[in-house]
Amino acid sequence: MEHSLGKVSAIHRYPVKSFRGESLQEAIVSRFGLYGDRSRAFLDEKSSVRHLTAKHVPKLLEYQAVCISEGDETSFPGVRVTTPDGRVYA
Repeated sequence: MEHSLGKVSAIHRYPVKSFRGESLQEAIVSRFGLYGDRSRAFLDEKSSVRHLTAKHVPKLLEYQAVCISEGDETSFPGVRVTTPDGRVYA
């Protein structure tokens, strides 16, 4: 007897916490979750919050991050960030 839990209609990965992410056709899921998802975050060492999030800095949602390489459970993928004005950073 076959049982279904549901249907995947879309996969989205967010390489940098609180940035816009990327839509994927396929993804690697490991014991840590979706590979590359939230593998990076901005830290504010002077703040008690530490991790900057869109909750504290809503403009973070204007930046987009995409993974530019794949790896495995022992390394993080490379990430490319596009700023609201179109500048691109590796």
